[in-house]
Amino acid sequence: MLLVKASHITETCPDITGAVGKDLFSKLIPLSVHEAASQYSEEKAKLLRNNSELIQNADNLMKETLDSLEISKLLTEVFFFFSEKRKSSPTNH
Repeated sequence: MLLVKASHITETCPDITGAVGKDLFSKLIPLSVHEAASQYSEEKAKLLRNNSELIQNADNLMKETLDSLEISKLLTEVFFFFSEKRKSSPTNH
């Protein structure tokens, strides 16, 4: 049941526009648009949080895997091996 119908002030008093200026509420965003934008923002934030968590988990798994393979230790040993081999090489002047 509709008890009151909204009307523009210019419909009831056409000469009032000159006195008060343009209708302040003419450019307001409808509530449905505001709610849709809010839902969109929340869904976007959820996706970003979820993807951030997935990236963090993958990063931790990669670090754990590399640590278990002891890559840095292996690279240090290979570098040391080749530097020693170069020093003892007869072609070294």
